[in-house]
Amino acid sequence: MDLELKTNHKAKLAPIAVFACRRPDHFKNLIASLKENKQCKDSVLFIFIGGPKSDADWPKVKETLAIAMNIDGFADVRIVELFGQLTGSGLIRTGVSTVLKEFERVIVLEDDLEVRCDFLLYMNYALDMYSHSENVAQVSGWSFG
Repeated sequence: MDLELKTNHKAKLAPIAVFACRRPDHFKNLIASLKENKQCKDSVLFIFIGGPKSDADWPKVKETLAIAMNIDGFADVRIVELFGQLTGSGLIRTGVSTVLKEFERVIVLEDDLEVRCDFLLYMNYALDMYSHSENVAQVSGWSFG
């Protein structure tokens, strides 16, 4: 099935929220896989970087931040450092809430994922398709593969 976005208007693409902390190699792989999507150049990328669980994690957190600061290829890259006590679900709740203050929807990814080259096309298509459905609260790109 060929998917086509119902609109080419850049504002219709959902922003992408990536949650990272102390896994720079995974984070780098996720960003590389996102950049294989044609829609990345028209997508806003939020990167939420949480604090370390212990002082020993600081080098990995700093390495992750350095990678984030050198990302290009997106319409906009916004880095949000949340180095307080935020990790895990607290980081995700805060980040999603932050994005939804400005946008109606968001694509959420954790740093240990990798996506296909048609992931953003699929997610934006599905979000458009179900945007007015009261029976659909979310769409997922997860597969059993």
